[in-house]
Amino acid sequence: MTRAMLLSLLSAASLSASVLLSFDPPGPNLVGLAGETVTWNFELQNTANYLLIDAVDYQTLSPVGTYNDLFTSIAPEIGPTDTVSGQGSYAIDPPAPPFLSTGLLIVTYDIYNRSVNDPLFDPDADLVALGQTVSAPVSVQVVGPEPSTFLLLAPIGLLVLARRLRPA
Repeated sequence: MTRAMLLSLLSAASLSASVLLSFDPPGPNLVGLAGETVTWNFELQNTANYLLIDAVDYQTLSPVGTYNDLFTSIAPEIGPTDTVSGQGSYAIDPPAPPFLSTGLLIVTYDIYNRSVNDPLFDPDADLVALGQTVSAPVSVQVVGPEPSTFLLLAPIGLLVLARRLRPA
């Protein structure tokens, strides 16, 4: 392996290690009923440089709803040694059956060695890396209505059925 390739690999490894993604309660594994919206509460910790957040997305091969990035528009830049809180919501489709959707919450960001708010900021000269990502495994568990709901509605259903079956 050439020295340039080795330095490139080490540089890429150190860039990705500068951002930590963690979850606040309820954690990375959400549970909800069909038709509900559930929310990931997360923190991004930056240990070096300045980050410009491009997007936060939920990627899955088994979607049961629609993801909504609630973070990128309100906290696009994260400074060195900053930790910021963010959210992403997931609207579970109303007809979704009980199912477990697993995937990754992926944060895409660019790294600069100067804040975009600095008057001397130059997007070309201050660029360190484009299109970096940090991700974590997450899931959305769609559950059926609680049995108590069925127990409450069953007598009503029986009454309606009895009225329809009663001779006139």
